[in-house]
Amino acid sequence: MPASVLEGFLRSLRSHPDADAVVSRRVRLTYRQLGHLVVSMARMIRPAINEPGALVGVAVGDQVLHLALLLAVEAAGGASASLSRQKIEAGGSLDRLCRCFLVDEPMEPIEGKAIIHVSLPFVDDVMQRSVSLDPLNGFIHTPADGQITRCFSTSGTTGEPKLFALTSVQNTRCVYARLIRSWMGIVDTPHFLMCYLFGAESLYRSALACMMVGGTVTFGSPSVQSFHQSRANITWILPADLLRVLADLPVEGVKPAPLRLVTGGSSIAPRLRNDLTRLATDVVDLYSSNETAEIAWRSSDGPFRPYPDVEVAIIDPKGHAMAAGEVGAVAVRSPTIVSGYLDQPLESARAFRKGWFISSDLGMLDSDGHLKLVGRRDDLLNLSGRKVSPYPIEETLRGISGVADVICVDQPDPESGETALCIAVRVAADADREALLTRLSGVRYAYSSGAVRHRLFDEFPVTTAGKPDRRAIRRAFETPG
Repeated sequence: MPASVLEGFLRSLRSHPDADAVVSRRVRLTYRQLGHLVVSMARMIRPAINEPGALVGVAVGDQVLHLALLLAVEAAGGASASLSRQKIEAGGSLDRLCRCFLVDEPMEPIEGKAIIHVSLPFVDDVMQRSVSLDPLNGFIHTPADGQITRCFSTSGTTGEPKLFALTSVQNTRCVYARLIRSWMGIVDTPHFLMCYLFGAESLYRSALACMMVGGTVTFGSPSVQSFHQSRANITWILPADLLRVLADLPVEGVKPAPLRLVTGGSSIAPRLRNDLTRLATDVVDLYSSNETAEIAWRSSDGPFRPYPDVEVAIIDPKGHAMAAGEVGAVAVRSPTIVSGYLDQPLESARAFRKGWFISSDLGMLDSDGHLKLVGRRDDLLNLSGRKVSPYPIEETLRGISGVADVICVDQPDPESGETALCIAVRVAADADREALLTRLSGVRYAYSSGAVRHRLFDEFPVTTAGKPDRRAIRRAFETPG
């Protein structure tokens, strides 16, 4: 494993200087060219970083430029955080910690913060001026083991956002784990199809992991066409977008793309599993978390298999290990576990104990040590005085014709005095909405003696990680309609 993410990139630059590093519709850069760009931007950023590990927010929409800036911040001695302009203007927890911001559009001054404007013409200018130079002589900082190099936060959909600050060693372990875990078994040099901006931390790790071993990162859209045209051998697609791709999939005449399609973050209806094999020749479903990186994988509807360097246990509320087949909290121990949450000591003490991370996920282990997830403590519904997982209800409703996806939440019902079961349905494009409501109204639910409400959505609100935003969906039921 390289000493740092930056060192991994430098190794690839030295061994494959003229190989493609990043490809987009607008630009194609070799490792040598990307190295020039990173060096030039690191020199530009350096004056704003007056101490190692100073946090720099990157709010740049162009994907190639964003990726280069993440490397440049580390080369300049700082720690990077991928942000959006909207978050900066709202003044979120992570944004307030930033020493400066890198933006691609003009912004109003922010007291105490440096704002550096980086535009696409800057990239073209660097390429014209520096093609004959040696980029290896320009890197001006190598992070120390304990220096912070990467910060990010959760979406906050289940409470206050949790902040993470990774040292160079921790960040490198998480990025490198992407190679040895989710890319396990791929013998060719990785060619990663990147379908998103840098909102989800796992995607940032995929791109840098690819470049740590001399691979190519191609930026495209989550579509069947991109899967084939990119010539990539691996891609990551968020479940919400996976459903849209499947909805646009022709009934016949499409061959599966010869790549590994990795997904994860929420459950996929069993009836869609067969369609996944029409998209790609190799489909892997990951179980992971921000606190631990990848934990386990599966290639079908069966249980998840923990990776060899990851330990999984099921524990009761007192922290005692539970037997196979018993449901409890999922606890994880691995080399990629973070040390805690930034500036949140009470939350850290609850979630991190003696080298283990105690998740909010509920699950059970079988006799072979494989993991079955049954829900999240945060998502449990309070129905008729009982705590009920929404997932079995959602899985059942996803089998109804016209239903593209389902999210169940609960909400106090002022008329009955009980808790209402609120069912949000994302409607399939060709569905008859009136007929769908009739079918939904005929379903009977165990444990719910209160009201049952249905609301149809064309699209669900989603978190920055691409998951359905349950808190936003619950708020939608507070208004008539």
